[in-house]
Amino acid sequence: MLANKMKQITEKHAEEAIQTSPLFVNARNGMHSQRNIENLLRNLRYMFSNSVVHMGRAHDLAMNAGDVELADYYAESASEEDGHDQWAVDDLNELKAEVGDSSLVSLNIKKLMEFVNTVVETDPVYYLSYKVFAEYFAVLTIPVFINDVERHCGISRTALSSLDKHGEADKEHALEGFEIIDRLAEGKVDEKAFLRIEETAFEFFKKFWI
Repeated sequence: MLANKMKQITEKHAEEAIQTSPLFVNARNGMHSQRNIENLLRNLRYMFSNSVVHMGRAHDLAMNAGDVELADYYAESASEEDGHDQWAVDDLNELKAEVGDSSLVSLNIKKLMEFVNTVVETDPVYYLSYKVFAEYFAVLTIPVFINDVERHCGISRTALSSLDKHGEADKEHALEGFEIIDRLAEGKVDEKAFLRIEETAFEFFKKFWI
């Protein structure tokens, strides 16, 4: 099953990230400054706001293609995601940090969002690969990151509420996403191309805050 294969790959990626990605290694070694966390939150805000746009566009394209169930799924997802960028703003305010504009967002994250936009425009079914990967990856990695930042870097988890809330909400989102993949993508997509999207996204995720 495609969803099960994707689930296993995501678990492997999550473990690799926790062990080797600078984001997690620096958290574990107490090397994240408040400035690093501020940059992370700005990147998250940018991603959250772009995700709503991507989901809305995926809905429109799926509806145009006559895939009502997929369109409804994206519409519901967009509704649930709307306003999450404010969570990141609230965290920045908690740190008494400048929110700033997109000029403060890392080039890596901008390129990631451009890549996701291309996936959506190519075929909204393939967007499931990125979306569900990102959700399950968050479930597997966010608790580890938050605990290490609080324990080793001295930054309270209250300043990472946007991550904390996503890690919790994405438990249900990921489960639903895997079910949707089984129902709407299995047998309808090129499996190698579908999984390649996750692999490409993971390369961006490894350099998340750079």
